[in-house]
Amino acid sequence: MTTMRLHFLIVSLAAFLCSAARGQAVPRASEGKLIGDVADKAENTPIPKAFLLVHRPDGQKDVIVKVSDGRFQLTLAPGLYDVFVAASGFSPSCRKMKISQGQTAVFKARLEPDTWH
Repeated sequence: MTTMRLHFLIVSLAAFLCSAARGQAVPRASEGKLIGDVADKAENTPIPKAFLLVHRPDGQKDVIVKVSDGRFQLTLAPGLYDVFVAASGFSPSCRKMKISQGQTAVFKARLEPDTWH
């Protein structure tokens, strides 16, 4: 291989590697946390077997979480979310939650007994 061809090959390979790495150079945004608990509003006791639906209006995938001991903790991308909480025998609750990079948002859901059903 001639020196000219070798030099061209090295320069071409370096240019290719630099252009391929350019798309990966941007770090991913760090995430935030959503923590909280689900309790009976009247007695302030944990509600077992509740569930959360975490919905991001911009079309990203929804998250569904079973809450077995009344407490929950999620790691989410920064953004605005609709958080729905429900449990058998109780009226559901919904709240908008803002998740910020490196921060923890707290949602203390207090559900009222469902007297209609």
